[in-house]
Amino acid sequence: MHVVPLDTFDDPQPKVFAKLSADPSKFPPIIDRLPRDWKITFDGLTTGSNAEGLRRPQRAYVHVFRSGAVEAVISNLARGRDRNFLLLPQLQSMIIHYARVYATSLEAAGILPPLAIFVSLLGVKDMRLLQDFIGTAIPEDLPYGLLTDDTYTFGEVIFDQMPTDENSSARLLHDILSHLANTAHLAMSPYFDADGNYLLTPALPAV
Repeated sequence: MHVVPLDTFDDPQPKVFAKLSADPSKFPPIIDRLPRDWKITFDGLTTGSNAEGLRRPQRAYVHVFRSGAVEAVISNLARGRDRNFLLLPQLQSMIIHYARVYATSLEAAGILPPLAIFVSLLGVKDMRLLQDFIGTAIPEDLPYGLLTDDTYTFGEVIFDQMPTDENSSARLLHDILSHLANTAHLAMSPYFDADGNYLLTPALPAV
C-alpha cells in the first residue's frame, strides 16, 4: 500500500519530515498497533515488525519518505497447508484500517488531503483469493478467484477528505475494494449495504 500526498508528491519536505519522524509510533506496520523498531536515515523513516530489530527479516514494515509518501508492505498473508489461500475480507479490512491510520498520521504532521491511495499484491501467482473467511469450512470448498499473475495493482483512489472512522475509510476506498472483489470473481464487494456502508468491523490489530 502507498499513501501519497498529492501536494508534495516526490519533493522533499524537511519541515514536514521532521514532524513525521518525531513520533515513529504513528506509523505501525500492518497488523500491529506499534512498531517494534525504527530508524531514520538519508532515505526517510522506517518502522518494522520484528521484536529483534530492523537488522532481522521483517514480516511487515512502513517506510515514510522525506516527501511524506508512505509505503506499507506486509508479507506472510497466505493461509492453508500449502500457503496458497488469501482471504478477501482480511485484505479489505487491513486496507481500510491502515489507509486511515497513515492518512491520520500525515494530517497530524500538517499534510492534508488530497491523498492518493495505491494497493498491490505481489508474488501471488497460483494462489486462491477466497471470497469469504474460512471459518469452519474446508478452504478448498470455498469459492475463489485464481490468481494467474504474479502481480496485481488495483488502481488508485483519492482521499479528498480525511476519513473519520473505518466506515468512512471504506466508503472512500470503495473502488479498490470492489476491484479486489472482482479479482475473487465477485461483481462487487459483499461487505457493503445498499447505502454504501461497510458491514464488517475490522479486527483490532495485534499488539
